[in-house]
Amino acid sequence: MKINYPIFFTLFFSITQMFSQSNIVNIPDVNFKNYLLENSSINANNDNEIQVAEAEAFSGKIDVKGSGKLESLRVKDLTGIEAFTSLTALDCEFNGLTNINVSQNIKLLDLHCSNNQISSLDVSKNTNLEELECFNNKITTLDISQNLELVKLWCNNNLLSNLDVTKNVRLRLLEIEENQFTNLDVSKNIELTTLVISKNNFTNIDISNNRNLLTFYARANDLESIDFSTNFRLDDIVLIGNNLTFLDMSKRSNTTRLLAYANANLSCIKIEGNNFVPPTCVSNRRNGWCVDEETNYSEKCETASVNKESFSEQIIIYPNPLEDILQISLKTNATIKSVKIFNLLGKQLIETQQRNIDISMLLKGMYIVKIENSLSEIAVRKIVK
Repeated sequence: MKINYPIFFTLFFSITQMFSQSNIVNIPDVNFKNYLLENSSINANNDNEIQVAEAEAFSGKIDVKGSGKLESLRVKDLTGIEAFTSLTALDCEFNGLTNINVSQNIKLLDLHCSNNQISSLDVSKNTNLEELECFNNKITTLDISQNLELVKLWCNNNLLSNLDVTKNVRLRLLEIEENQFTNLDVSKNIELTTLVISKNNFTNIDISNNRNLLTFYARANDLESIDFSTNFRLDDIVLIGNNLTFLDMSKRSNTTRLLAYANANLSCIKIEGNNFVPPTCVSNRRNGWCVDEETNYSEKCETASVNKESFSEQIIIYPNPLEDILQISLKTNATIKSVKIFNLLGKQLIETQQRNIDISMLLKGMYIVKIENSLSEIAVRKIVK
């Protein structure tokens, strides 16, 4: 048989090339590929490609966070991460990523993808996950029902309104600040030591089963009451800018920090005894027990008056979110005595008697508006610019 050698070698070369390419990981993002090539623990043969075998063998951490890097050096596409099936940690923060596929990274323990533009995150296959940090994104839903090993979750500043954590019984830290929550069931999370629900829309939350809780932050919500009677270890409490009418701290005399100012109807805080002296509020109102001037401490407290509540119902503030002008409308002919605007640290920024208030000098963010009428009745509102 006569062999046509040119055709034979051409075919052999083509097959060899196809086989070689099938064993190379497709990594279209130049910055991502350069990082992998420069990592000798990944690019073991020191060539110009990442082979599938090299990716599968790597069991360490990939750290491509873009913080401090020029925009042109950040990773915009993580295609290729799927080949790293033994990967245990991934940090891709501050890159402007719009999506991330970690469905094949089944051994992942830590995932840090905060400060991107991610709208959807699927971690259902990452059943070994212990830490998930995904704050400052655009995530609307998050299913962590399969992440039974999860210990720490940071999902602040997203677009979440619901989150089921009832199966995540190992959770010790949970932060959901600046989302759209109105309720949250943490009754099964008995190991929880830190719970941050600030800047949401909670009117109440039951933390009676969270007896290991050390830190509870609920700044800028709509809480009307909160029960701390079973949280024996609670040491750090932040309740600034809520609608509290009563607060029982009689069993919390060991708490070193309580920030509860900007609660207009909170006239009295119940304490263990009239001889108890709360920790002094420091000048910047960030430590000690800090409350409004109108709030007293007593062994016996009564709730806020009906008059204050009815005045609060008369107030209409618009638009919200705001731009440059804050407008206040009253349903009655009541006279406004003063309008004070505070930041969330309690610093007064504006005081006026006007109903149309120029707030163009305020930075974007959340603020507390305290309105007092001629009868010394007070109403408090949250505003967002």
